[in-house]
Amino acid sequence: MEQTGNSTDPYTSMPFSVEQTLKEARAAFERELVSQRLRHYGDDLERTANSLGVSRSRLYELIRRYNLKSEDGE
Repeated sequence: MEQTGNSTDPYTSMPFSVEQTLKEARAAFERELVSQRLRHYGDDLERTANSLGVSRSRLYELIRRYNLKSEDGE
């Protein structure tokens, strides 16, 4: 699928490229989603985890895996 630059094209803002493997694209998407939720909920890691449908311990794992920083420094 060729990108046309149309602002309504849902693929133009995706955090991955056509050159990535499925595994790489999934990781890029997961990293971006967790990062967005951390920014949205700030230091409320319980709400962040709940919004993602994961436990707090899983959220901590994702923060470490993707080298993300939550607002409370975790």
